[in-house]
Amino acid sequence: MHHPMNAAGIDDTVIARTLRRIELFEQAGDDWRFAESLKSITEDTAQEYEGRAVLELVQNGHDVLDAQAPGRILVRLDLRSAPGVLYVANEGAGFTEHNFHAITEFALSDKRAGGGIGNKGIGFRSVLQLTDWPEIYSKNDPSSSTFDGYRFRFATPADVRDLLDGERADRVIEKVSPLALPVPADVTDPVLKELASKGFSTVVRLPLRNPDATEAARNQVQGITAGEAPLLLFLDRITELSLEVHSDEEPLTRRCLTRSVQPSELVSGQAEDWAVEVDLAEAGRYLLARRTVPPEAFREAIERSVQARQIDGRWSTWQDDAWVAVALRLDEDLQHGRMYTYLPMAETSRSPFCGHVHAPFFTKLARLDISQTITLNDFLLDQVADLAAALSERLRAEAPHDRARDLVPDLVCWKPKDRIDRAFAGRLADQPIVPLVSAAWNTLRNSFAWPEQEPAWRVITAERLSQVGGPMLDPRVTGARRNRLKDLHVALIGTLMRPASSSVAGWVEAIAGALVDTGTEPSARTWTDFYDDLARAFAQTSHTLRGKKIILDQNGDLQPALGAPQQNGGHERTVFLSPRTDGKDRGARIPSDLKALRRRMAFTHPEIAWSRPGRLFLEQHQLVHTFDIDQVLTALSELLTSTQSDALKRDALVFTHRQFPVLSETQRARLRTVGLSVPRVDGTWARATGCLFSPEWRTEGATLFARFLASGGAEVPGLADQRALWIAEPAAWPEDVRSPDGYGEFLRAIGVQDGLLLKRVARRIDARNGRELQPLRLAAQFRLGDTLSTAWAADVRFAGWWGGCAPGDPVPVQDAAGSPSRGRRGHGTEARRPAGVRRSAPARSSLLERERLLSHRVPAKPHKAGRSRLAHSPRLRPAPSAVAAGAGPERRGSPLRDAGSGVVRGRPGPSRVHSLDPPERP
Repeated sequence: MHHPMNAAGIDDTVIARTLRRIELFEQAGDDWRFAESLKSITEDTAQEYEGRAVLELVQNGHDVLDAQAPGRILVRLDLRSAPGVLYVANEGAGFTEHNFHAITEFALSDKRAGGGIGNKGIGFRSVLQLTDWPEIYSKNDPSSSTFDGYRFRFATPADVRDLLDGERADRVIEKVSPLALPVPADVTDPVLKELASKGFSTVVRLPLRNPDATEAARNQVQGITAGEAPLLLFLDRITELSLEVHSDEEPLTRRCLTRSVQPSELVSGQAEDWAVEVDLAEAGRYLLARRTVPPEAFREAIERSVQARQIDGRWSTWQDDAWVAVALRLDEDLQHGRMYTYLPMAETSRSPFCGHVHAPFFTKLARLDISQTITLNDFLLDQVADLAAALSERLRAEAPHDRARDLVPDLVCWKPKDRIDRAFAGRLADQPIVPLVSAAWNTLRNSFAWPEQEPAWRVITAERLSQVGGPMLDPRVTGARRNRLKDLHVALIGTLMRPASSSVAGWVEAIAGALVDTGTEPSARTWTDFYDDLARAFAQTSHTLRGKKIILDQNGDLQPALGAPQQNGGHERTVFLSPRTDGKDRGARIPSDLKALRRRMAFTHPEIAWSRPGRLFLEQHQLVHTFDIDQVLTALSELLTSTQSDALKRDALVFTHRQFPVLSETQRARLRTVGLSVPRVDGTWARATGCLFSPEWRTEGATLFARFLASGGAEVPGLADQRALWIAEPAAWPEDVRSPDGYGEFLRAIGVQDGLLLKRVARRIDARNGRELQPLRLAAQFRLGDTLSTAWAADVRFAGWWGGCAPGDPVPVQDAAGSPSRGRRGHGTEARRPAGVRRSAPARSSLLERERLLSHRVPAKPHKAGRSRLAHSPRLRPAPSAVAAGAGPERRGSPLRDAGSGVVRGRPGPSRVHSLDPPERP
């Protein structure tokens, strides 16, 4: 038991210790220079604690406070008299004789391992950075009003000379550390009297050495309140730490750090000290969880470390419980966690996760960092990982989601990840540690982070993706936490925390559907933002959107984006960007009466206020057609290729006719390739390029052909069969034909032919020279018979076509398939076609049987002498296919006219496609 001594007895004890040490020093002489060694080590040790003298004094004050009755510590920097004085006072127990002996020794503290922060008796020597002669004033009893206990300072040269004479004094001053030579101190400083009256039990008084020491002291005092590692976080014996700076040149500066503890509202069901909330006022609020280390495992780790000479053997005397703790900031985000051994270590000693960590680590003297290769430290870090894993599970189970969503990632995102992964038995990737938008938890393996971009997403947000089934990280988990989760995902799984583009495409389709199904029509701005978001989200993966129903049409329905293959013979609508409102796209909309075409062709909603990114994205990646007539014609061709619907054929024909007036010559020339169909006389629909004008259209060729058939040509089956190719009369046409002549121009452009449609007469037609293209020779080959051959040849000459160029010129003839036949000259090559001769369209066996064309002769009928029996019959002209089959070109310099009408004209000079002027006689 401690029995306090009176002041006189204490002074005698203090001076006696100094005199005995001087005696021992002189007796040793040069045989054992221990005093010089201790002085050198003391000075070197002080440098190890550079910048931490004030912290060490606070730590000493913490250790003397009662764990069951925490108290106050005061740090006062008094600069009213240069160079100033630093005071550090505490409310703990006063100095005992054991404390006095320990502080005057080197590394022989009377504190056992585990009994406090320090246990080596070295930290006090850090004060030599600031002063040469520290002073200590203590009370015999905390209730005393004056410092009536141990009051001592360390001998100055003057003190030594008061004790010794001449050379003896000089030698002691030179060789012995002042901290080994305590002398009694009188309480003359009024500040000491003030502090005693305020209830402080012990004061360390440091007269500052010089202005440099003054500046260092100021920086250390200010540094206590700076940074993200609060000093009092794990100092559970301190309730208040006051920091004061007194100066005549500036107002009093006072900061008060407080520490209060209350049970946690986030986790419950454990002892109060397992998880508590620590309020440090301006330094923040923390969830602090602590766990007692298993005693046997702890002692085993100590013994292995001692045996490996990794730690001091005094650790083997550890008797108290050891505990580890983690602290998570509650009131704001931490950027980095710090390692603690009660006191925060250096700024470079960061925690492996975003929280502060305490454990009784073994450190070097200044406690600036730890070595994880030391067995004890490695064991304690494993204990911290186990605590973090357990706390994360309890937070997910008990805490409100909006609080746990930040704390759980802070706990589990470790760098490196191995230790925390072991705490979860190697299955951290499959733990529900990712907070989702839906206030649920999911695993890293099955969760995704929607990228944060500027400008912010407007429609395709993490919230909306979550609503349609996307397991998206809650976007309220922002900044560093989000990045740490991504880094952990890469470390554990090896992939970025991004969903597959195909998955996002499905979610986006669902978002579009949700926008339509809300019951209230979304604003045009919403859809504009939707497509702008698409442009960013799928800039490199637009192909995954093909076939997804994401295009809002003019009726407010969703249409699939173009480009997907047809499934099971289904028919999808072809979608165009809505025509412009400046009049340039006038007439482009599908009229309401063309219902079949409206079911297969659509436009984007006209009220979408397109901005450049969204529209350009859809255009460039061909997810919709850009509206222009060429694209429309292409779309029509695709639709007609895949349809058997007469209604769609009808609507396509009517729609194209309505566009015909505004088509360019080039676009009109394309119409043959679109594949438009027309109604025939029997009510069926057929491709326009395989049909003929019927006589009711009053075209020249049809009229002549009708007369020819009426004059006996109908008796030739191959000719009579061509009546099945006649198109329906204007009165039976699908739309009102106000002017058959004008409408005929459109029909010729889409491929309807006029007149007799002659096809190939043999399997192979060789190239011919000019003589062989004369009408009589051709008539013989066509097997027209004598009478009909004479009449037909005369009629052809009457029309001005004499058949042939230069008699010896080889003329290649194309067969019905459009490939040149081999001739007697130019074998194997294609000679130049005569001007005006077109390649014929592919043969259609349904029109006439091969090699039976014109195979029957027309029977002779009475006629007037001297005139051709066809003098009053239509003048039959060969259609383009007849020319290709060997009918021959016009005379040199007279190109064929109206190649699309099916009638060969003899009048030289160019003509329009729609020209219907009659031929002139030669």
